[in-house]
Amino acid sequence: MSWSLFEGKIKMKIKRSQTCHNSPKNQFIEEFSLALLQQNTQALAVTKDWQLIIVGGKQIPPQIEAITIIASISHGRYGSCMGEVTVDDELYHFAIHYEFLSTTKQIIHQAKLLFVKE
Repeated sequence: MSWSLFEGKIKMKIKRSQTCHNSPKNQFIEEFSLALLQQNTQALAVTKDWQLIIVGGKQIPPQIEAITIIASISHGRYGSCMGEVTVDDELYHFAIHYEFLSTTKQIIHQAKLLFVKE
């Protein structure tokens, strides 16, 4: 399923994964990842002292043109999302590893984001 988001005059293409849509926690991870990559921090369900660790020290690119979610998965207190983003016609691969507050709550305590340019 693909659709576009309009933020001002910027058109962002989003392609969602086709994996495990019967799991509410996996869907939460996918939604959270999209919000994080779009830097929509108001939409994020996090603890008061949550941490975002960006491995390699790079920031999330502000002008993402497209996001493709390949897969999201969760198990217990942990979850992960992987995919690709396009910035200025360059492809980056990403992985986000999540630690939840508990096994039952959909609240993020820590996220580690890894970006690699192809």
